[in-house]
Amino acid sequence: MITSKIDKNDLKPDTILRNFWKDNARFADLFNGAVFGGEQILHAEDLSDADTDVSETVQIGDYTETLERVVDVVKKSAFGADFILFGIENQKKVHYAMPLRHIISEILSYLHEYRAISAENRKNKTLETGDEYLSGLKKTDRLHGVVTLCVYYGEDDWDGPRSLMDMLNVPDKLRPFMSDYKLNLLEVKES
Repeated sequence: MITSKIDKNDLKPDTILRNFWKDNARFADLFNGAVFGGEQILHAEDLSDADTDVSETVQIGDYTETLERVVDVVKKSAFGADFILFGIENQKKVHYAMPLRHIISEILSYLHEYRAISAENRKNKTLETGDEYLSGLKKTDRLHGVVTLCVYYGEDDWDGPRSLMDMLNVPDKLRPFMSDYKLNLLEVKES
């Protein structure tokens, strides 16, 4: 008989957390507590899995780049007659570009949906004005909202930026003209 001794488990916290948050009840509880202040906004029975791969090809003039990004867990939830996408990013270490990472993921989600709507409009020839033709969107078209939550489970206090503005070095006079982006952050050890 051959026996083997395993000295160390090969557990990956991100994989464990990804599987943990895939449960709709846990996912809803997390967002209701961390994002909605305990108000029961999300309901497990209204959640369904959504694609976690938000990778896209971005082209500016002659320059083309593929941006690859996968969010840990993404769920879709009905809000009235429409839906919102909710995503979780598990993070063990402080990431000093986390607001930027979230912006990129959300922008790629919006870009993906925009391209799909535009292609459908052009295919079905539903664009009526020059303005609609220019963008590929009808005046009434709307994208679905995306909310991302960073679940930081590291041992150290989060000392990274909590918004895009925290990452910028700009004069105070220019700040009112710049768009900010708030990081939705849950520090597990603080909750």
